[in-house]
Amino acid sequence: MELAREPIRFAASLVGLGYADAAVAGATCPTARVLRAALGGIGPAPGVQTVSSAFYMVLPGGGVLTFTDSTFVPDPTPVQLAESAHAAARDRRRIVGDEPVVAFLSYSTRGSAEGPRVEKVREAVRRFRALDPTIRCDGEFQADAALVPEVAARKAPGSSLRG
Repeated sequence: MELAREPIRFAASLVGLGYADAAVAGATCPTARVLRAALGGIGPAPGVQTVSSAFYMVLPGGGVLTFTDSTFVPDPTPVQLAESAHAAARDRRRIVGDEPVVAFLSYSTRGSAEGPRVEKVREAVRRFRALDPTIRCDGEFQADAALVPEVAARKAPGSSLRG
């Protein structure tokens, strides 16, 4: 009875039991409550070591961007970054229905800056490629080089992603 009084927990339980395919909750609940409900009612997918999230931004022209964030892990390791990107790419195929293309974002594009965080992204790219070499990916990119073809041509001319 208590479960039915809290809609987010009830929805997560319906998904976990197979009575619903999904629940949308982030707009009405704080992330921490959504996460607790999902972990309690659904649990992590088999083989998942690090829980992560992704959100989808539908653009005016109909394109869809998937952002994998590290809301749950404040300072992810390269392995965690690669695994969360891999999970988002796998889920994108099911949710959006296209082939994912992964750009690892950084404050550096192809060596324009250095530092431990840049190296972490570079290592995440290497690990991602080892997880699934069939998914096109590249990085490290600043957002403009990842998204705008003209900027990508100038900042990362050898990249297969081309903005």
